[in-house]
Amino acid sequence: MKLDGSWVDNQVVVNSIRQLLDVEFNALGYEYITHELKKEYLINKKKVYRLMQEQNLLLGKVIRPTGKREFVKFRRIVATRPLEYLCWQGFLIKG
Repeated sequence: MKLDGSWVDNQVVVNSIRQLLDVEFNALGYEYITHELKKEYLINKKKVYRLMQEQNLLLGKVIRPTGKREFVKFRRIVATRPLEYLCWQGFLIKG
């Protein structure tokens, strides 16, 4: 449904989604697409998710690590004098 109360076909909404996704370096998820579509349509994120899933427009799942990061405690550097170790863009320089 549009904001003025008129009904639209699902394919019209899918075309709007495709226009939003037609950008370089696309990393837009269904929640952001829903936010953008709400400027024109009366729609919720569950419907947007379903439409994007049916058309294979969803991004892959993001796997976020859980739990404590135990390996960090073994990577600590102890300097014995000032400026002994400098870190620059991932490189460790021993002075």
